[in-house]
Amino acid sequence: MHSLGMEGNPDTLAHFDIMFENMSRMNAVVNAEYSYLQAKFDQLEAEKISLSESQSHFMDTDFAEESTAFAREQLRQQTAGAMYSQANAQAQFALSLLP
Repeated sequence: MHSLGMEGNPDTLAHFDIMFENMSRMNAVVNAEYSYLQAKFDQLEAEKISLSESQSHFMDTDFAEESTAFAREQLRQQTAGAMYSQANAQAQFALSLLP
């Protein structure tokens, strides 16, 4: 049976040191990639919010334009109706003056 004492095998310790250094480098790469991806995610999230706000603004503008056009058309119809009624009333008045 082979056992390692406190002093260990120098080759084994060197091997563990190399493995630890490699793991540390890989951890640094993974953390850097994670940070990059997180930054891209945050950027895309901000762009999504901006686009959503722009779309909402366009929809509000379109709704306002349609509401204005609708109100304008209603006013035209009411004005035309009032003019027709007034013209009709004047014709009735003129007919009532005839013998």
